[in-house]
Amino acid sequence: MEYKKILAKHLLSYLKSGLIIGIGSGSTMEIFVDEIQSFLKNNPMDLSFVSSSNIISEKLKGLNVLDLTEVKKIDLTIDGLDYVNLDTGLVLKGNGGALYLEKKLALKSEKVVLATDYRKLDFNYCNKLMLEYKTEFIDELSSFKIKARENLSDSGNLIVEVPLKSEGDIFAWRDALNKTKGFIDDGDFSGLVDEVCIIYENGGIKKFNILE
Repeated sequence: MEYKKILAKHLLSYLKSGLIIGIGSGSTMEIFVDEIQSFLKNNPMDLSFVSSSNIISEKLKGLNVLDLTEVKKIDLTIDGLDYVNLDTGLVLKGNGGALYLEKKLALKSEKVVLATDYRKLDFNYCNKLMLEYKTEFIDELSSFKIKARENLSDSGNLIVEVPLKSEGDIFAWRDALNKTKGFIDDGDFSGLVDEVCIIYENGGIKKFNILE
């Protein structure tokens, strides 16, 4: 089943004229932008867009695209995620390698909606904490026995995967890495997300409120 295509079409319901909309990174968001482009041809709206991804910004060409660094407030950000615990509100992102700019989007947003499929409810599907780390301090990582990916983020930072055995490991890792010179940010988006849209195996979509 084309989960991403179904989700992308569903997310069109969040478009309202007059909004500044942030769009995150990843394959689902790429499909979403394609759907936006098609939708707006027949349903013109006064919309502005802000992106955390060079790829997404390129796909938004022809629309009113604003620079993330110059925007003070975003009405709504729509993005994907790597793991969510609907009971505790833990949200992990960054496996696509753009967590630093994605978090900037979220922090500037009045509302954040994340969309994914039911597999991301399983911690073991993506049991890692993602980091962005300054390239000049890569040697700091050697003592932690974690490695950076070969490719850099759109911000020019190292993309680092920290393996997790449990959700509780996040706090110990954050405390340790926060003290290093190269740490920029991590992929824990807990407390920044308002709604999560989950598509299930049968194609049904359910919305969950994360922030109380």
